[in-house]
Amino acid sequence: MIVKVHKTNYYPVAMEYYDKGGTKIKEATYKFEKIGKYWNVKEIFMVDLKKNHKAKMLMSDVKYVQGLTDNDSTVRKLKQ
Repeated sequence: MIVKVHKTNYYPVAMEYYDKGGTKIKEATYKFEKIGKYWNVKEIFMVDLKKNHKAKMLMSDVKYVQGLTDNDSTVRKLKQ
């Protein structure tokens, strides 16, 4: 795998995946946006070069700092 990162913030902008023989089999590109004071992935675009298949994942309605307490993140609470 080869990962290309942004020079300033070190977030991945592209990834290339290779098989054991060194042939590139997949590519992924990433787009980021700042939400409040946090950087978040806005879009991931993946191409499977072997199967000639493309997929796009979009992140929307992302919210940070929602007033949750530590008790809201217990295993019991998360199972509910």
